[in-house]
Amino acid sequence: MRVTVFMLITVALLFISCNDSTTDSTNETESTIEIRDLSPEPGSVVSSQDTIKAVLKYSIAEDIHSDFGFSISIKFVSTTAGRTFSINSNAVIKLTERDGEVPLQYPLELIWNHSDLKHPISCYFYLHKQTSDTSSTVITKTEEISYME
Repeated sequence: MRVTVFMLITVALLFISCNDSTTDSTNETESTIEIRDLSPEPGSVVSSQDTIKAVLKYSIAEDIHSDFGFSISIKFVSTTAGRTFSINSNAVIKLTERDGEVPLQYPLELIWNHSDLKHPISCYFYLHKQTSDTSSTVITKTEEISYME
């Protein structure tokens, strides 16, 4: 009798654990940011006279919430290791939807001579969750985009 009960419990536990298989999961809860169009193209020679123009597709996972909203920004690699930054309001787009496409334009003359800018320039596009009126956390980002000078 004990062996039968033990076997039934073991089979029931195995059955329940199979229902939690990761093969049943989808990527619907993953936040993404994707570059749909970008000019100048990565690897191109750029100068202070160029403007980075991008169309970015994004999606914010359903389980991520913010009382302060979400945004997309362009950030440039700094001379300080591990740091990125940008200046001017052109660098940030406040989002009104949880998914969609947005254009972003950033004239390089705004940052070209900044003492923190590492040359040759590289940048990222970030998807942010605003945690207050003045701060945010990065949800996801693009791969590094590098240019030549």
